[in-house]
Amino acid sequence: MVMEMRSRTPSSTGLAFESSIASAGWAQLPPWLKDLKESALQRHQQLGLPTRRQESWRFVDLSPLTDRAYAPLSGSLPTLPPQALEAFLHPESNEFRLVFLNGRYVPTLSSVASLPPGAIITELSQAISEYPELVQPYLDTEIGPESMDTFHDLNTAAFEHGVFMYLPDNTVLETPIQIMFVIHNLQEAPLAVYPRGLFIIGQSAQVTVTTTYLGLPESEHYLNNSVFQWILKENAQLNWMILQTESPNSVHLASTALNLAQDSQANIFTTTFGGQLSRQNLHVRLLGDNAHCALNGLSVLNGTSQGHDRTQIDHVSPHCCSEQLYKSILADQSRSEFDGTIVIHRGAALSQADQLNRTLLLSDEAKVHTRPQLRIDNDDVKCSHGATVGQLNEDELFYLASRGLSEQLSRTLLTLGFAGEIIEKIPVQSMQQHLRALVSQQLNASETKQTLKTGGS
Repeated sequence: MVMEMRSRTPSSTGLAFESSIASAGWAQLPPWLKDLKESALQRHQQLGLPTRRQESWRFVDLSPLTDRAYAPLSGSLPTLPPQALEAFLHPESNEFRLVFLNGRYVPTLSSVASLPPGAIITELSQAISEYPELVQPYLDTEIGPESMDTFHDLNTAAFEHGVFMYLPDNTVLETPIQIMFVIHNLQEAPLAVYPRGLFIIGQSAQVTVTTTYLGLPESEHYLNNSVFQWILKENAQLNWMILQTESPNSVHLASTALNLAQDSQANIFTTTFGGQLSRQNLHVRLLGDNAHCALNGLSVLNGTSQGHDRTQIDHVSPHCCSEQLYKSILADQSRSEFDGTIVIHRGAALSQADQLNRTLLLSDEAKVHTRPQLRIDNDDVKCSHGATVGQLNEDELFYLASRGLSEQLSRTLLTLGFAGEIIEKIPVQSMQQHLRALVSQQLNASETKQTLKTGGS
């Protein structure tokens, strides 16, 4: 399948993507998937790009996306440099790891050990061919309209590869599964990739998954537009950690939809460290009694990066609980946005929802926009939301300096303490250690830039 994206000339209606897909690319697809892709492409072309006139895109600078012409990978995959992935591998997941390079699945870098009876973890295109009875009922059909936008439709029209997971009832995977989407873009044209994920977790099944988006240092401009879909059946339990470390010249657009049935539980962690433009769109629907979700987010940005987190949690059934804690650490001229909405539907009595966004500004030039929101259509609920924005505590810095610590080390320790509330909740130990190292690395890079800027050398 061949697909190109290029920006049109600006008009009174704003910018729009013009997409072309070779008809031969869909000739081998089953009719139901071809229809799905054609409908998504039509919606994408009708919608075009969002503009700042739309409230949910008001603070997003899309110029890194519209100023370039993105194209899919042409030719063969590049050779990865030695040890390119080593620092990002989780030893806990050596038996279960799926690696994608420039959007294509790489079996030689992946490993899937023996699975419990009936469990399936495989590449999505293979699942479409071998297990259509499992894929077709769910792919893009269990997603609420609030989760879908023009980039979701673009992914649906363009995706070729991705991940499929099916866990039968009562299946418990003790070993965490690691999914890696690696970009090593050495071609002249900006690269576009469209990862896709479909995960069906059966009744009383349990799984832990980590997803790593990694842009190697040599990678030039690229677009990573991903869509993940989770269906949790009754009493299912999910831990899912996302690490976004794209290259500085990349655009990262991620959409995730989660449906939780009765008594199911999802703990989600999103961490953002890279990209020129990054946006995480996360929509959770609590569809059964006593469903519970906890969303945790951490963004550590420097330079001129912009990171946007948009969440919506729909309490549809009674007795459901949701918790959100999102933190941002901003240095240099970076910008972040938290746009979080909790919706309590009319039938969702005795719901409990808490939402908090906290931002630490390390520079006078950094900016944050925060909009925690509640939409309540039921009187018998308990909800809270709030936001704080601040800088490092001068008294704490003075105390550490009085104990002989340098200013840079003191700032790093206090910032790590701020981030630690999120990191310490992550159930994969190696990922905790890696995140702490990434936070320190980002801070040190910002300190070095500031020293050079002020002539401190």
